[in-house]
Amino acid sequence: MSTRFENYFQLEEMIQLLIRIVGKSNEKIMNLEEKLKQLEDIIIKSGEGNIQNK
Repeated sequence: MSTRFENYFQLEEMIQLLIRIVGKSNEKIMNLEEKLKQLEDIIIKSGEGNIQNK
């Protein structure tokens, strides 16, 4: 039978794991947002070039 201390320790480990998972997810989201912004900038600049060429 698990002691209360063991249960708290397992809970703490799970919470730390969830924090790491959320942190990694946030990092990936931030990277994707940066890439999206770069693509949007490229598209805008590309569109401006097309307008000037007409």
